[in-house]
Amino acid sequence: MRQIAIFCILQLHFAIAFCQAYQPLAADTALARQAVEAKRQLWLSRLPANSNEWLKEAYEGRYNYLQYAVQNQHFLYGSALQPFLDSVVAEICRANPDIPADDIVVLPSRYAEPNAASLGDGAILINLGLLRRLENESQLAFVLCHEIAHYTLQHLEASVEQYGAVVDDKGLQKKIKRLGKAGANTEALGLLGKVIYDNRRQNREQEAQADARGLAYFANTSYDVRQAIRCLELLDSIDREKYPEPLDLKAALATRGYPFKSRWLEEEASMFGGSMGESEEEVFHPDSLRTHPACQERIQLLNVSAEMKQPAGGNVYLQDSLNFRQWVRAADYELVEGLYAFGATAAALYQCLKLLRLYPEDPYLNTMVGLCLLQVRSAMENHDMEEHVPLPGHSLQPDFRQLCLLLHNLRIRELAALSYHFLKEREAQFSSYERFLSALRESQKHYGK
Repeated sequence: MRQIAIFCILQLHFAIAFCQAYQPLAADTALARQAVEAKRQLWLSRLPANSNEWLKEAYEGRYNYLQYAVQNQHFLYGSALQPFLDSVVAEICRANPDIPADDIVVLPSRYAEPNAASLGDGAILINLGLLRRLENESQLAFVLCHEIAHYTLQHLEASVEQYGAVVDDKGLQKKIKRLGKAGANTEALGLLGKVIYDNRRQNREQEAQADARGLAYFANTSYDVRQAIRCLELLDSIDREKYPEPLDLKAALATRGYPFKSRWLEEEASMFGGSMGESEEEVFHPDSLRTHPACQERIQLLNVSAEMKQPAGGNVYLQDSLNFRQWVRAADYELVEGLYAFGATAAALYQCLKLLRLYPEDPYLNTMVGLCLLQVRSAMENHDMEEHVPLPGHSLQPDFRQLCLLLHNLRIRELAALSYHFLKEREAQFSSYERFLSALRESQKHYGK
């Protein structure tokens, strides 16, 4: 009964939190810019005077990227999410005084990839694409411990040095170019694959080292150390979709005023066919393309560690569990917002339709469907469809491929009509939501052309 009561409270809490239209998180751009500049100054203070030019270029390139990402709202640094993340970092640093706490800055990003990264000089990137897949605060803490370990082990510096060795290897570069010019693309790709695999091997060694040190950091905290294993189990299957239920596009996009046309899902055999992707399978092992390879090996190593032999204990949550769950759900919405803002319109629409199956009355999600359709219409008008909608090749996930096929099959007039009727049928329901009304007005303008 207690578990049922808790479940009901959670559902009520989320219903209250999202009954009004979701408001996307707002970053503090000025604060983020200051944080990035502080990291740049730290790097400059540590850069040896006799450093190679490629080393300087590599690090300058990193900070140019960070500045670009801040300017274009990729990061949610300083948003309402920040105190939650900073609290987890504070516990890790409290329990591990050897960590240079003043160096650690967590940069939450809207990126969809379920990943995190140590960017050097204590900057830790955590994608909301990863946060939305985690089950509890302890797993988040282990991820952060792992990335902090990469920093204290100076793995980024080692990777940059390896990159420099490849850059300086003129013979390797010439051989790849020569093979490419001779038409021996598979052999050239194989040679490039060897370089990538060598880097992968070093990366896997670094991952094992970061797991070991990260687990030591994690075991010192008040979190549940067993969640480290569960976290890696999640990462092992994270390339599968969070919401795997099939997507019925006809049901999702059907409107009374504009019936769904079967032609939208038809394809010509040669239109998007070919063997694209098959040649890659001959060169690259599928494991090399996974977001988190070799997780089972990493789990085995952690299972025999001294930390895992300690008596079970620790807290799954140190902050309110409702708080964590709310941020996980918010990450689903931020994924849609980020994909839309980055111009990955088909992917944004796909995630939106997936979420609408769970929350069909949500004003934000219904509005975003209309906005995505309008953005695809604009892309078609501007002749840059493939920037927003991938060609529906067979390498895509089946449901996403079908959506891309549909969007490519729609005519510009049909896109305008579909967006208008989708929004118009919901006007009475969401008439108090200004973003919805703005999207409806935009759709009316294009539908009336």
